[in-house]
Amino acid sequence: MASNKQAPHSSGRVVSVRIEEELIQRLDSLADRTGRSKGFYLRLALRAVLPTLEEYHWNQVAARFEDGVIDRQFREIMAQTLGGTNEEN
Repeated sequence: MASNKQAPHSSGRVVSVRIEEELIQRLDSLADRTGRSKGFYLRLALRAVLPTLEEYHWNQVAARFEDGVIDRQFREIMAQTLGGTNEEN
């Protein structure tokens, strides 16, 4: 059965997440005190934190790649030094 997806709203798409009750209460309180929407603060928080998360992710990917390259090169050097072949066991 096909789903009836709505076209994206001009302000963006809806994303659903589960959030702990304490965070919801704090977000509600902040929104009430300031007269701003919860969505405003959620978007603000994502914009503030997402670059840090992206950088962390790419640093981890780069580190794993470098570890893999170093490991392969080490095995090749050891195989050549020990008179073995360049094949992996």
